[in-house]
Amino acid sequence: MTDNKLTHFDASGNAVMVDVSEKTVTFREATAHGIITMNAEAFAAVESGTVKKGDVLGVARIAGIMATKRTSELIPLCHPLPLTKVSVDFKLLPERQAVEALCTVKTAGVTGVEMEALTGVSTALLTIYDMCKAVDKGMELGEIWGYHVVGLFATDEEAQEWGLKAQEKTFWSGDNKSWNAGDLKFADLDESGVVDNGSNRLDDHGDLRKIGNSSPRYHYGINFSANWNGIDFAVFFQGVGKRDWYPAGESGLFWGQYDRPYGYSLPWQNADRWSEDNPNAYWPRLRGSLAVSGRGTLRAANDRYLQKARYCRLKNISLGYTLPQQITRKAHIEKLRIYVSGENLFFWSPLKKYAKNYDPEMITAGDADFASKTGTDGQGYGYPMTRSVTIGLNINF
Repeated sequence: MTDNKLTHFDASGNAVMVDVSEKTVTFREATAHGIITMNAEAFAAVESGTVKKGDVLGVARIAGIMATKRTSELIPLCHPLPLTKVSVDFKLLPERQAVEALCTVKTAGVTGVEMEALTGVSTALLTIYDMCKAVDKGMELGEIWGYHVVGLFATDEEAQEWGLKAQEKTFWSGDNKSWNAGDLKFADLDESGVVDNGSNRLDDHGDLRKIGNSSPRYHYGINFSANWNGIDFAVFFQGVGKRDWYPAGESGLFWGQYDRPYGYSLPWQNADRWSEDNPNAYWPRLRGSLAVSGRGTLRAANDRYLQKARYCRLKNISLGYTLPQQITRKAHIEKLRIYVSGENLFFWSPLKKYAKNYDPEMITAGDADFASKTGTDGQGYGYPMTRSVTIGLNINF
């Protein structure tokens, strides 16, 4: 018999569809979101409904819904699911000249609908691009705009002078208007004398600049297997070569007490936080609500705390031994193989440096059970990527 359930690989390292036969039917829901940024002309055409190809958002909505129903044909080893509800909604973001798409999928089944939601939102955004590319071929999916952090203020005098002069309009320094050593110092890139986002449009973005892109790029997989004298070995690595991530304001597992004062006390923050004895620390002087407050210095994206979320995961590794048939046939057994297999045992990622408690595949909004919203809160508040080890026995008579 064998016990290799809940894995996309069998004991020999071959790809298989996960066996969910014995799982209980439960209500499942997933929401994914994405953003496409475009020039002023293209955004105005979408906003006014004057794109020559027709109703951009209406067509994109239908495309996204249709795509969710074909997910199992697009994504290898994805289960076909009877979807009970699919919605694709859009939000115009004139300050960014962008369109945000949200796809929510529901089902009553034995496995989740995260892939369906991701497929729907991706297809919707690609449809927007296709319908608007005659106006703007430079549209980008997932770009992150943010401020440039020069560093941390070295003295209270420097902080008060620059903070009140240049940063007070945009940022809130804490529970009062006092700027102190250890607070974040932002760059006035447009030399206007004030750190701000201008009119918050592409043609007037003030001190904002493109600092990254949240879309996973350069997906890859590496598979190796070998057999020798009855011994078999297989290993599979999977990863993403490039991805940027700026934690949402309510991502308490990342921000710790910079989110809410009564939040998590994270050891790696405590060990590398600014103090007079540690002026070159990574984390600023401790003040509560800097991430959760709308004008907190950590709420708006910046290049100091933008995280590199690329990774390489040891997805599966297995080692087995098949006994010689001259031995097994004496017991009327045609083939007997013993094996040990591990899944999701570990991963490498620069994310571990400042977000040791995050998995790079779990940095979006968490499970619906935690009432989390993509891009707003709850990042990492989901069920973890399960690490498992299986010891099994295959017997063929």
